[in-house]
Amino acid sequence: MLKYIFCAFLIVLGGYMAYIQLSKGKRCSQPATATIVGRDTKRVRGYKGRRSTHYTPVVEFEADGETVQATADVDSIFPNKYKDGNELEIRYNPDQPNEIIVKGKSFRSGVLGGGFLILLGIAGLFLSFT
Repeated sequence: MLKYIFCAFLIVLGGYMAYIQLSKGKRCSQPATATIVGRDTKRVRGYKGRRSTHYTPVVEFEADGETVQATADVDSIFPNKYKDGNELEIRYNPDQPNEIIVKGKSFRSGVLGGGFLILLGIAGLFLSFT
């Protein structure tokens, strides 16, 4: 019984992840080129309690004639992946310009991750019946 609940949880979680990314992708419809102006640094505890540092780019771009600064929804463990002055292709929400997605990266990984969890849950259910 517990394995069915776990599989159902994976399916629901995957659907939720995909829905959130698809909704954000729909809201963020305006393309723009953003320039990296800095990065946020976050220390996280990972596998076996090991700590790692994640670097998230802070970008600046023009939206309706105004300069907007926002934190991108991608990160890296490599400090030089997102260097100041480099450009990123983004899409932003015209109603809330500080809500952005990095073209191709964050959107795709969120939808694919959600789809993977759904498939994993379905496979678990299928294997439970055999």
